[in-house]
Amino acid sequence: MLILIAGVVVGLVSVIPLGPMSMTIIGVATQQGRLAGAHAAAGVVAGDLFAASAAVALALAGSRLPDGMFVGLQMAAVAVLVVVGLLLIMRTERLSSLANDIERPGSVLFTLTALSPITVGSWLAILLASPFVAHPAQLGLFVAGIIVASGVWHPVLALGAASVGPRLGQPLLFRLARLGGVFMIGLAAAMVLLGG
Repeated sequence: MLILIAGVVVGLVSVIPLGPMSMTIIGVATQQGRLAGAHAAAGVVAGDLFAASAAVALALAGSRLPDGMFVGLQMAAVAVLVVVGLLLIMRTERLSSLANDIERPGSVLFTLTALSPITVGSWLAILLASPFVAHPAQLGLFVAGIIVASGVWHPVLALGAASVGPRLGQPLLFRLARLGGVFMIGLAAAMVLLGG
């Protein structure tokens, strides 16, 4: 039970900072309304479940690889977090402007989340940094906790954005997204320090 709770906590810490998918959910909910926002959130949660499955398979395979290859996987995951963080800091306006053009938010966000190397890389970074990576049952509980966090946070974010988003200014949303980018880069730095 403690591992599941740890997964929920790590999940909330990783999804609350505004990443590309969160910014897209906010944009869709703000510009297209509550129902479209709920579909977008459901797409992200389903995509997270799909990406998590791929990341678990890679993490479990990675833990059986020679040390050099395993460290290489960890460093690649760190690099993905840095790239996502930089994109959020430097391309926030572009990411936000795409939200109004999405016609089927659930399907589009599922595809973007499930098939994105960034999402799988972020999942992989979290899993490889966890102490459960060599224990499949514990890793499964940890991942379940993270999925629960995603399943709670993303719909709450969509409903909040649909209700409050139109009253918030774009500059504030952009600042929050950039803070999310800084957080991701900080997470990557912490992984390097803890891994070394």
